[in-house]
Amino acid sequence: MRRHALVALVLLVVATGCSRPTTHHPPGTSHDTATGPVAPATQPPDNAGSDLPDVTLRIAITAGKVSPPAGRVEVAAGDRVAVVVTSDVADELRAPGLVRPTRLAAHRATQVSFVVAGPGSFTVATAHAGQVLTELVVR
Repeated sequence: MRRHALVALVLLVVATGCSRPTTHHPPGTSHDTATGPVAPATQPPDNAGSDLPDVTLRIAITAGKVSPPAGRVEVAAGDRVAVVVTSDVADELRAPGLVRPTRLAAHRATQVSFVVAGPGSFTVATAHAGQVLTELVVR
């Protein structure tokens, strides 16, 4: 009986020791070599022909503070831009040269969308509180 167990153990070791794991590409080659280059995950989707914005800005106004802090955002002429603003007080959103004044309701997200036509610098701000939310620089 011991002899049969020893033979079975030897056969098992030989069978598993001689096989090599299968992979989807030969060992020693990189994934790129085996499958070709892969586009980076951060590459934005091609929105051509869709209504999806190329750039979306999300801005919150809480206790008089703008988050993220006001700054410059560069966009290309022809880009579709969406600005989503949530404020803790009612106000009016203004972006002269881009969109008509839009009412901001307290504690509700308000979205304005537009296509930037040509180069220039455009300020997005609140009317009553006079807070600059961002500056769009169109190239």
